[in-house]
Parts: sequence; structure tokens; C-alpha cells
Amino acid sequence: MVPSRVTQEGMECIRTRTATLYCPDPQNGGKARRTTFEQYLTESEKLLIAGQLAELPAVHGAMSKYQQDAFLRKFKQLNPKLEWVPVLRIGKDSKIETQSRDLARIEQLKAIRSAIEAGDLTLVGSGHVPANHPGAVLPILQAKRYLERCGFEVTDSRAAAAHMFGKLSHRNSLDAAIEAAVEACHGSMALAEVWPVLVGMAIESHHGLSYDSEDADSARRALPKHTISYEGSDGAVEKLTREALRKRLDRRAEALARRSARQ
Repeated sequence: MVPSRVTQEGMECIRTRTATLYCPDPQNGGKARRTTFEQYLTESEKLLIAGQLAELPAVHGAMSKYQQDAFLRKFKQLNPKLEWVPVLRIGKDSKIETQSRDLARIEQLKAIRSAIEAGDLTLVGSGHVPANHPGAVLPILQAKRYLERCGFEVTDSRAAAAHMFGKLSHRNSLDAAIEAAVEACHGSMALAEVWPVLVGMAIESHHGLSYDSEDADSARRALPKHTISYEGSDGAVEKLTREALRKRLDRRAEALARRSARQ
């Protein structure tokens, strides 16, 4: 809602341009004094800059002073007759932007809490049992519908799994997450390396994963305390334990060994 300047790219970083005005200066005998200020881009100016982005140095929120200067020099070369240049909105957020972000966060938290109290959203804990404690979360489908009602376009990270494995399903999306974890470990299939990476992905909600560190439901289902859950697009939940992951990695290693032997 209020993105940080550092994370923005392209036209997100360019909203204004320089402008010049000559005003009489009463302290200098009424002689004209040059004043510069920022002015919002018109639609035609936006189109002009956007059409030249491919020829200009990459624009992003973390540009160095050297990169900014290079961008402006190139822009002037492409548009020698223009009397203005874009103003790059990058670097550290302003105090107003930081305060706006904090206010937006507070308002969203209030709205989510109201939706939970009204029964429109349901918090769940381990095993997707309804809960209301600090570790409780919103199921993926509920969160997606809520964000869409707020006007956001939601991109489900499980789409990457569909691209990699074909039809999106319970099993192959979890396999996609494991595949990504193994790749992050430079192809290693050691449980001690892959499990922490997969846990990190679950905590960050990549591939629809979540990390359960509570053992209330695990005790009833004879599962270890720490498990990774995957919520399928149909709402069904699959648990992954360290032992289950070890078996999958072993099977993968055996399949690779057989393939190498055949070659």
C-alpha cells in the first residue's frame, strides 16, 4: 500500500520532473530570479520516459549517486531539446512516507481483527485447528480472498510449482518446494542442509508452506513437534516431517544414481 522506495523499479521511481520559474526579486531591484521546483509528470511525459527506459540505465530504488548521474546524462542525450529532467524518487523514505506506512499497517490490522471478530476470517493453528494465539495464522484461501476484497492482485507462489510440475496438486507443489530447497543448497540432498532451508521457506510462506512448532495436534496424530504443512488449493493439508523428508531425499538420490549408472 505504501511501498518502500528501495523496493521500487522503473516508472515507480519516477513521478515528477524538474520545473523552472522566473520571478521578480524585490530584494534585487525586481530582477528576475530563477526558481526550480518539482512538478508531477503529465501522461505524455510519462509515456516519453517509459518508452525510453530500455535505452536508459536501469532505474531502481537503491541506485548510487554515480548511477543516478549516468541515468540523467543519458536522458539528456536522448532528449537534448527538453528543458527538464526526471526526478528520481529513490533512497531513504521520507518521514511522511514512513508515517503513512505505519498508519496503513495499523488500519489493516484493525480491519483484519474486525473481520476475525465478525467471523469472516478464521485463525488456525497446528493442523489447521481454529485457534487464537500469537502463532495462529490465516489459511491461504481466506487470506487470498481477503486481499482481493481489499483490491489487491494476488499472485500465488504455488503457480511456480504448476509451471514446474504441470497440473497444480497437493503432492507436486510440495515436491516443487523441496526441489527449490535442494537447488538453494546447491544440489545437496543432505537432510541437515535441506530441512532448515525448507523451514525458512515455510516461515516466509513460499510455495504455500507453513511451519508448525506447536505440539498440541501433533501429539494426537503421533507426529513430531516441528512439522511443515502444505495447504493445497482444495484446502486439504499435508504434513511433512523430518523423517518423511529424509525418505524423499533418499529416493531422489537413488534415482539420480540409477540415472548416472545408465548414462
